[in-house]
Order: sequence, then structure tokens, then C-alpha cells
Amino acid sequence: MYSRMSQLTATETAWSVIERRLEDLSLNLNRSSRAWVARPEASPALFRALARAQPAQVEVLHTFRPEVEDLEAEGFFAKPELSTGPFDLVLFVPTRQRIESLALLAHGLLNLSPSGVFVFSCANAQGAGGYLSQLRGAFPELEADSEQKCRVVVLKASQLTRRELLEAWIQAAAPVQVPGTEFRSLPGIYGWNKIDEASTLLASTLPELQGHGADLGSGYGFLSHAVLSRSTQVTRLEVLEADSRALDCARFNLSTWSDRTSFHWLDVTSPQTRSRFQGLDWIVMNPPFHEGSDVSAGLGSAFIESAAKMLRSGGTLYMVANTFLAYEKVLAAHFRKVLRVTERDGFKVIHAER
Repeated sequence: MYSRMSQLTATETAWSVIERRLEDLSLNLNRSSRAWVARPEASPALFRALARAQPAQVEVLHTFRPEVEDLEAEGFFAKPELSTGPFDLVLFVPTRQRIESLALLAHGLLNLSPSGVFVFSCANAQGAGGYLSQLRGAFPELEADSEQKCRVVVLKASQLTRRELLEAWIQAAAPVQVPGTEFRSLPGIYGWNKIDEASTLLASTLPELQGHGADLGSGYGFLSHAVLSRSTQVTRLEVLEADSRALDCARFNLSTWSDRTSFHWLDVTSPQTRSRFQGLDWIVMNPPFHEGSDVSAGLGSAFIESAAKMLRSGGTLYMVANTFLAYEKVLAAHFRKVLRVTERDGFKVIHAER
């Protein structure tokens, strides 16, 4: 099972609260019923809650490739596109981003069937009080219960009084322009409303590149854009990103070079991805360093190992990381030459030759 699941204590508790609430509700679901779940974080409690929603058809919205694979391994169908109702049951625990969460919450509520049920749970530590305040704007009679340091609410479509408020939440999560740039981004993806400081530092050190390369964990495409706008001798750029929303933004932001770019919704660290891309001339990356809510060098180390597998002999890795992340040992194990090019404002830029 995916290693992140041990990190998701608060989220898993919220799902366990939903699981128990489903035991108490008389839902009368059958095989023609539809249940919808948006961007859940994989955990045993989630899987138990989804099992309780059966025999309804359980449809899961998810854009993060590793989570999709976890869900599918447990027998649940997941896809990155929004489904429309009517839904007979919606189960929702907020994501880590409030604007995104409100939009998903609103979509579920607006797509409830007339007799449908919406079950919401959130840990107090993850902002339950704020979400309840927002919900009361559309459901004045809302009543919430407390359980295991979470708040849980059961709502029905007939209780909704202000549809326009929910529609405004959806509109607030529409694609936006990163301030001061022409980049398209989206609330909910990492660093959605800024230019990443570490990526900017890495871009300033890049030489003019040529040949066939890749951007691992591209986000909305900042590093890929820096490479392509400066390096006319790049023949092909593989853009790899685990979040399909970020990949869609990257596809838009790199449209000028559509004849030289390919976009891949993949888990960079998976063995299948490592074997799929071989013999690359260069790789650029600003690897993630969070697993669940914890800071860890493990995920970045896995990115480094993937990069080493994908590069040809003599190929070069250009990466940036926080200075406190000890990647030097794994770099030395996989690369012939490792050079720390610069260090500034808590970041280090490393160029490594295979």
C-alpha cells in the first residue's frame, strides 16, 4: 500500500467518522445508485467508507496519479474529470486547499439528486469551523455533530437556500493567471499562485540545452518554459507530472512549443515510468519533499533515482532543493560527477553528470 497513508492521521480520522455515519443512515442504495467522492487521500478508513457506499456505483474524482493507482488497486474507479449528477450520495473530506475544497463541495451539493444525501467531515485541526461557517451561508439550518475532534454534517438538496453562493465557490476555483506573469494556474495545485523561488534559482543556472530531455514533476510548467524559451536546440521535451490539473496548465503554458513537447500524467518514481524513458540527454527538476504532512527526503531521493535511470551515460541532471535535505549521498551513488553550483536563500542548485 502507498507509504503516504501512514501520514494522514487527521484525514483518516475524518473518513472514519464518515464510515460510522454511513452505518447509521438508511440510504436504500442499489446498483443503479451513484455515489461521488472528490479527491480523497488514500487510507484504510477511506476504503472502508467507500465499501459502505456500495452497492452504489462509486465514482471517485482524483487528479493525482499515485492516489488513483491506490484506489484502483482497491477496486474503486477513479478519473481526473468531474462527473455530473444526479448523485444519490456524496462523501467529502476537504483537501489541503480551501478554494479548491469549497468548489468541490459546491459541485457535489449542486449535483445531488432530490433525495440524495451529502456527508461532510473535517478535522477541527484542518479548519472544520471555517467550513461550517461557509456552509451555513447556503444551509442556514445546518446542524453539525462533533466526533473524534472532527465535525460531521449530513445535508440534503432540499435544505439548500442559496444556490448562487455555491456557484460562486465554483467560479472562484477557475483557472487563473499567476500574478505578474502569463502563466495559467489553478487553485489546488502546488504553488498555484506564485513563481517558485527555488525553480527561479535553478533556471538562472541552466546552460543552453540541446537534444532530448525531461522535466520531472513539472507543475504548471515554469522550468519547461525556461528551458524552451532559451534553448533552440532542444529537439524534444518530455513533461512528466503526477497531478493532471498541473499538467493541463503546463500544456497551455507551453503551447508555443507544442511540436517539441509531450505531456505525461505519471508517477515519476514508479518503476514503469523509469523504464519507459531511457537515454535522455538531460533532466531538470525541483522535486517535492512532502510525504503526507511530513517533510522527508525520501520522495526527492526517489526522483533522483528515477532521473539516474532515465539519463544516458554522460547525461546531466539539473536540480534544486532545500539546503537541509541531504541528497548528496544518493546523488553520489548514481552519478559520476556531482557539483553544487550555488546556494542561496535556503536553496541549493546541483548539476550532476551520469
